[in-house]
Amino acid sequence: RLKLKSMGIEMDELTEEQKEYLSSWTVGT
Repeated sequence: RLKLKSMGIEMDELTEEQKEYLSSWTVGT
């Protein structure tokens, strides 16, 4: 549970650059 919580926090704290990268990666697949 703690691991999932920490992952959720990390997702909330993603920078715009990371979001853009993840979006590009998703579209690339």
